[in-house]
Amino acid sequence: MMGPEVVIHTQSHRHDRPDIPMCQQGEKVTQAVIIEDDVWLCDRAIVLPGVRIGRGSIIGAGAVVAVNIAPFSVVVGNPAKIVKRRCPSKAFSPA
Repeated sequence: MMGPEVVIHTQSHRHDRPDIPMCQQGEKVTQAVIIEDDVWLCDRAIVLPGVRIGRGSIIGAGAVVAVNIAPFSVVVGNPAKIVKRRCPSKAFSPA
């Protein structure tokens, strides 16, 4: 599920050379975003390049996801942090 105004980024600008303006350095190589089954991205969540969101996770409204999220996690904030698990009986290790 996806709420309104969700943003999923797969590219960003280069910024590694201080002698060249950032706007003239081009874009980085595309990094895929993987969103597994039964994930809920709430309103205005932002997912950054290269992130995998595990099955059954909930991404809170306005969360900025910059790291992989383990399955059945509930994450909120900027940067997004795991605050709860949906299936406490399943094996869990933070991403």
